[in-house]
Amino acid sequence: MLLNQLVEINEKGSIASSVNFGMLDDLEKNLPLCESFIFNYDSTKPELSTVGILDAVRRSYHSPNQPNIHLMIQQYGKGKSHFTIAIANFFKKPFHSQEVQEILSQVEKATSAKNQAISEGLKLFKQNQRHQHLVICLSGDQGGDIRKQFLQQLVKNLEEAGIQDSLAQDICSEPLSYLEKLNIENRAKAEKYLKSIGNPDGDLNSLIRLLRENNSGVLSSVKKLAFQITGFTPDFSADVNLQLILEDLLKNYCTGQNAHFQGILILFDELNYYLKSWAADDIGAGGTALQNITNICENYKGKIALLSFTQIHPGRALGISANAIPEYQKIATRLAPKDGTTYDNPTSSLELVIENLLLPKNDSTWQVFRSQWHNTLTREAETAYEGRIKIYKNKGWSFQEFYTHLSEGCFPLHPLTAYLLCNLDFTQDRTAIQFIKGYVKNFIAIQPVENAGKLNYIYPIALVDTFIKNFSNSSVYNHYKKAVDLVAGAENGDELMVIKALFLYKASGEKLTKADQEEHQEILVVLTGLTKLRLQTALDKLEKERDLIYHRPEIKLYRFWEGINPKVIQEEIEEKIRFRTTSINDVVAYCEKINILREHPSNNIITATQFVKDNKLVSEDWRFERKIYSIDKFIKALENNRILRDIKEKGILAYVLTETQEELQEFRNTVANYLSKSPIQNYIAVAIPREETGNLARVILQIKTLE
Repeated sequence: MLLNQLVEINEKGSIASSVNFGMLDDLEKNLPLCESFIFNYDSTKPELSTVGILDAVRRSYHSPNQPNIHLMIQQYGKGKSHFTIAIANFFKKPFHSQEVQEILSQVEKATSAKNQAISEGLKLFKQNQRHQHLVICLSGDQGGDIRKQFLQQLVKNLEEAGIQDSLAQDICSEPLSYLEKLNIENRAKAEKYLKSIGNPDGDLNSLIRLLRENNSGVLSSVKKLAFQITGFTPDFSADVNLQLILEDLLKNYCTGQNAHFQGILILFDELNYYLKSWAADDIGAGGTALQNITNICENYKGKIALLSFTQIHPGRALGISANAIPEYQKIATRLAPKDGTTYDNPTSSLELVIENLLLPKNDSTWQVFRSQWHNTLTREAETAYEGRIKIYKNKGWSFQEFYTHLSEGCFPLHPLTAYLLCNLDFTQDRTAIQFIKGYVKNFIAIQPVENAGKLNYIYPIALVDTFIKNFSNSSVYNHYKKAVDLVAGAENGDELMVIKALFLYKASGEKLTKADQEEHQEILVVLTGLTKLRLQTALDKLEKERDLIYHRPEIKLYRFWEGINPKVIQEEIEEKIRFRTTSINDVVAYCEKINILREHPSNNIITATQFVKDNKLVSEDWRFERKIYSIDKFIKALENNRILRDIKEKGILAYVLTETQEELQEFRNTVANYLSKSPIQNYIAVAIPREETGNLARVILQIKTLE
């Protein structure tokens, strides 16, 4: 059975970017946004899920005892603005509309395996409504007086509903009528006055146009203009009182037999941006507008609700001057009151989003699969939860939650794949969704549920190619790319898989945990899906034949060669001497010419670390200088005591290059005789006969890499 017969991709699901309230009026954009928003749901913590928040707002209209001021705190890139569009449509549109049906469909996908009651409750709420809600959408990043934006949005919605006589619609009608009825003489006076003050709102026709658009921000300008023309100020209200306007709507249009609306919902996006503007200039930002709104919410529970969206909690007052903080805090406490509901980073749960992108295709088939593979799913989840990942225990997730969301819920992703997809520093909701709709969709279309008797997971190394541009900032990226190029043509793909696993382990930083005494192979098996035998075979080839990696047994890790790779050094030297005959003296001359040890002074000193440790000695007494000699020069150095004069450390480590075994034995005897009389405390001589070195390249390679 292929995987796509067991699971399917939630094709419509996505997190759109650059979403704003203006898209509500764009038929080509609004419906797709309703179709595609991926709800998430956690029955144990409903307040940390988008279905839970939608239901909490619904309950605001269920009873006056329910909170009706809500605040959602979430960072950029998590789909917050997309969520606002879904909520606006849910309350604004009728039950049978395509928008509401698509939203309910996505809610059902998110809750079907956990709590069908909540999706049924939302469905019945819409079915039983006599009227839709009046939804007013405000964006704090538009700047200026929020009352103007409120009034423009409100009047547009009222006109769409066929309402003509509300208090809100009278705000601009009287001053508009005044300007439209000016005679020729007064129009000339008006134009002259406006020109004299620099036309801050435009000429007279501009003022008339703005009033027709219900722009209450120009009312004070009209009052000043009227005074210049007639010498007195008409009784226009420059202070638009949102509290009175909302009270008029609730009493006359949301209650009784002739009600037009079920209630009022105010959605306030980019709240933090607005609050900063208000703190800097409260009058210019709308004065008491937010107090007016929260007062009405308190006085008319069950009929009106406010849901605000922000990146940080208003109470943190970031970027607010010390002088403005006392007044600012008064507003902040209104927007996150004790009897309201604050949703702090609703599980931004990318984990829950991914879970709702990978859905069982058929319930009966899924139950058979669960029964057959339950032990495997549980074992892999336990290994990841207990030994590889820290954050979920820190978040308070139980193992059962981890299993539900990241093992069974995200299959065919391996639990570590799902975890990394949700928690790598550069992955966000949109990029993770692209991985599901790209790589995962193609994988399940052609791959079976099991492979060679094993559950056919998508292992973590699948993330490397998809996110390679993001991984390119890793310190070992260049070494990884070189390794990939060298094994790209290999018949056995295991080497490439192991290279990806080593790179992913390093590039993911502290995201993956390995116990100090655990062999590196254990976690590499999980990252690749290879058997231990195949993994070790690939590691051995990469280390011993290709010289692309090396093993650090003391810390039980494999690593890429960073810096000088012995294989590369040998190839460079062999290339230089390919057509040259060499001798032992050539080696010495070459090394002296390039000062091979002085290029890296730290390489010139050797400490017998393990020897000191095993014999409980003082390390300073067992530090050696490395030297390179031919036999004749070495013997001369011994005879004239030059070695003794030049040495700075407590001993000397010499590489002595000999031609034959006889020459080597003679050398050893001479050195032993000399050292019996020498005051040098410690001495090690490494003799390298010609037949063991083979060629100049290997000799120099041994000298450069010996530790």
